[in-house]
Amino acid sequence: MTIEEVLQIWRPARLAEVLDTTSQNISGWISDGRIPRCRQYEIQVKTGGQLIADSFDPELDYIAIANRCARRNAYEVEANAGSLA
Repeated sequence: MTIEEVLQIWRPARLAEVLDTTSQNISGWISDGRIPRCRQYEIQVKTGGQLIADSFDPELDYIAIANRCARRNAYEVEANAGSLA
């Protein structure tokens, strides 16, 4: 899937909302001309298969997804700790 195909469905700001990311990340994808594969899978699911992710490499893809989840969890722990102080 290309960023151009995705932008035919969602404008950049809406895409950021749908994927729970920042507009800066979306701008980076536009500049790079590609979408990270782990995000492509999310888009595939959220479009009901209207757009299909590029090739699947289980080892790389599962590692990337696990790393992203770990970063998100660490961020949430920090955010929650700050709100308790």
